[in-house]
Amino acid sequence: MIVDKGVVPRWGTVRSPEVRKAMTVAALNVPGVKSVEDHMGERLVFDAMTWRNWPTAPPG
Repeated sequence: MIVDKGVVPRWGTVRSPEVRKAMTVAALNVPGVKSVEDHMGERLVFDAMTWRNWPTAPPG
């Protein structure tokens, strides 16, 4: 996380509004952080790295 004069700029993608809010709350709880600039975009399409697509362990 980069903090510049108490401001945290956030870039990238998130998978849900809940994750976006959790990231904001976490950043605001860091000592010295006064605000968060949210430049995040939501990515609602799941890709091959999404846990739902991971293979399951073989039985036994």
